[in-house]
Amino acid sequence: MCEVTSSNFFELFPLIIQLIDKSCFLAIDTEFSSIDTFSSSIKSVKQFYEQRSNFVKQITIFQFGLAIFSKTSDQQKYDVNIYNFYLNPTSIHPIDVKYLIQSSSIKFLSEYNFDFNKCFYSGISFVNQTQEQILLNQNKSMSNYRFSISEQNFLSFLFEKINECYDATYHRERLVDEIDEASQEDFFDTIALFDSKIEFVYNFKARNCTRRELTRPWRDFGIRPTDRSFGEAYIGSSIFPDTGVLVTIWAGNFTLPSNDTIDYISTWTYRGCLPVSRTSFSQKFGTSHLSFYDITVGIRDPNVFIPRRECLTSEEWDMRHTLFGTPTKNNI
Repeated sequence: MCEVTSSNFFELFPLIIQLIDKSCFLAIDTEFSSIDTFSSSIKSVKQFYEQRSNFVKQITIFQFGLAIFSKTSDQQKYDVNIYNFYLNPTSIHPIDVKYLIQSSSIKFLSEYNFDFNKCFYSGISFVNQTQEQILLNQNKSMSNYRFSISEQNFLSFLFEKINECYDATYHRERLVDEIDEASQEDFFDTIALFDSKIEFVYNFKARNCTRRELTRPWRDFGIRPTDRSFGEAYIGSSIFPDTGVLVTIWAGNFTLPSNDTIDYISTWTYRGCLPVSRTSFSQKFGTSHLSFYDITVGIRDPNVFIPRRECLTSEEWDMRHTLFGTPTKNNI
């Protein structure tokens, strides 16, 4: 039996789909937040179905169990793969699910050692068909959104001043990014606090902030002790004065928690050891390239890692400098 949570869902999902495609039959089981009682007034199967269907729409599925049966060479036996999915309804504007909880259901789950912490902290986010349509309609309306002059100026400031901030001492990152997908542009301001295992993502178009658990590990962006040197080279030319930059070339790899290996090759300035570019590639994720321009050494604004007002509660905002400000040590 394998437990599936938000931390390993994307890793396991392709395998589960393959097993389903090759299966003979499936068996499912669910753990609900509430259980309806039968009504003695039900006179037909249709009435029974309608009553149960209306009730189920009001409750939450805490866990979804899936057993996948496949034939073996022995026609009298089956191989079975069992997965338990911990679920947690999504909370993204304007979707905010209300829980209907029945004490007898909680008592039953507790008696069988159901892990509520895993459900609420690591449950897989999901929406139903009605909620999906609401989000699609919202995205459609937002695609025609036009930023005001003040918003455009603020975005320009962010892209110019903050584009990416990186704190290797206290494991913090801030990235202001534009994503162009299916001819639609979205602007995001993301603050990742790795030591606190929390990430804030603000969507400028939707004007909402998502707070989520940060599950990916921190990785120092530097030349690792295990990296292999491939010597030096000039970007531009070494013949004419001030027309080239001497860089060092390094390559290496690291392994993700999912056991996927990422290979990379990076270039750094010979003087000052500043990053110039990095290309990563793997069989599973493909190739990505990152280039660096106009690097500023040091974090000049001590408030750069404080989340936006929309991302915090009133109490957190009042204590924002204590909770998210620059620690006493000097950053690099």
